[in-house]
Amino acid sequence: MRKVMGIIFQRWDHELQKFTMNRGISTIPFGGRYRMIDFALSNLVNANIHSIGVLGGAKYGSLIDHLGTGQEWSLHRKTQDLAILPALENYSIEPGIYFDLRELQPSKLFIENQTTIEMIIFQPSNQIDNLDFKSLMNKHFDSGNDVTVVTGEPQIDEAVGDPNENRRKWQGREILAVMVQRSLISQALQRMEQGGSYDLLEMIRRNQEHLRVDNVAHKGYYREISDVAGYYKANMDLLEGAVRKELFWSERSVFTKSKDNHPTQYCSGVRVNNSWVASGCLICGIVQNSIVSRESMIGEGSVIKDSILMQRARIGKDVHLEHVILDKTVTIRDRTVLKGTKEEPIVIPKGSVI
Repeated sequence: MRKVMGIIFQRWDHELQKFTMNRGISTIPFGGRYRMIDFALSNLVNANIHSIGVLGGAKYGSLIDHLGTGQEWSLHRKTQDLAILPALENYSIEPGIYFDLRELQPSKLFIENQTTIEMIIFQPSNQIDNLDFKSLMNKHFDSGNDVTVVTGEPQIDEAVGDPNENRRKWQGREILAVMVQRSLISQALQRMEQGGSYDLLEMIRRNQEHLRVDNVAHKGYYREISDVAGYYKANMDLLEGAVRKELFWSERSVFTKSKDNHPTQYCSGVRVNNSWVASGCLICGIVQNSIVSRESMIGEGSVIKDSILMQRARIGKDVHLEHVILDKTVTIRDRTVLKGTKEEPIVIPKGSVI
């Protein structure tokens, strides 16, 4: 079996700072029970890739807590290799770059020591998708390509015209993953140290005449989460049966840190419509078109509509929330009314009391 390494990296998070004050973009909660990195990590594990490096960035505490020993992803055995790679000192991610090769400098030995690795797959941690890397790897190796760029089909509501966004795309399409022969990465790191390009995509573009480069389109669902509106939209997508089926009910599971909670309890007479409610909750109000995370409580007479409640939300009585995102451990007092819009949902920071 041919050996492959996965590198999961952080993306520019300026538009997500309401969520990343105390955590990296990779561990932003998603979908009631997951963290965003779970999707990239599960993509690799489902393809039997067990040599994985995660670039943790400066705020890596929550990442260490979430990944632990890697047991939930079957990466805790002696033969497996899950590493949280150190960040560059005083480094800030450039918004227009897909992947900055300078981020690998502190981890150069980690890559060099993987002597049997033939290919490296680069994936961002802020992407929601379920990629079939087994099939993609077979196509890559069978074709003899040096580089395979996995792209998504254009989406109707994708932003266009931003030069930084266009620079990060491949032939105008969103990049979901880049598969590169390991020898090319080693060469690129050497050239970079001699003054060459540190932008992975730029390096590939400049050398296309000398490389075998192919583009494979992922036909299924994907979302890159780069701002609050995108985060809200991706969570709301989970209320669509077709999206849930593709992401969670295929033969490729999405793994996450397990927590033992009691089943959610519902008070008499409550109404829950078209919502995703995690375990360990107590629901005594009305919930419509919403995501409710683990261990949340919703008081009597409260209405939660088109909203996202992260873990351990505490909602008092007669509260009305509409187009609102609550970060973890937020308390909303009795009779509070908060209404945002689909385009600009209200975000309440972690631990707030309103």
